[in-house]
Amino acid sequence: MMRKATIAIAAGGIILVAVTVVSFYFETTPPSGMGTLNGTVEIGPIFPVCRENVTSTTPPSPWASNQVVVLPQSGSPVYIPISWILSDGCAMSGIFQVTLASGTYKVDLSSCMSTSARAFGCATLPKTAVILSNSTTSIEISVDTGIR
Repeated sequence: MMRKATIAIAAGGIILVAVTVVSFYFETTPPSGMGTLNGTVEIGPIFPVCRENVTSTTPPSPWASNQVVVLPQSGSPVYIPISWILSDGCAMSGIFQVTLASGTYKVDLSSCMSTSARAFGCATLPKTAVILSNSTTSIEISVDTGIR
């Protein structure tokens, strides 16, 4: 994107100076030894009856409070907020991103961490993510709630 600005200066016979400002979009690179984990999350159905062509930006509670939980091999878990939307009046879709130190992590959802939740659509979690320095690892999480 290029923006031009004209600045008038009234001093010593100089009347006009043109200044051009150029701005660029730069993709930031994580610090050395760090990498990026990003991904998508789908949970559905969240209602027993789905209505087509209904889209909202606000998923209902308690679904909207779900977070991605990143579990390092040692240390405390990291909770990552998810940017959620309700799609087709039936399912939630979201995205997340976090910068992590290089290493191997388990990736889970906060609502899937109980033993009973594993039996209801969370059986494929946790997933393993390997984070490499200066690169991006993408992961897809899909939960079928079994609500019909």
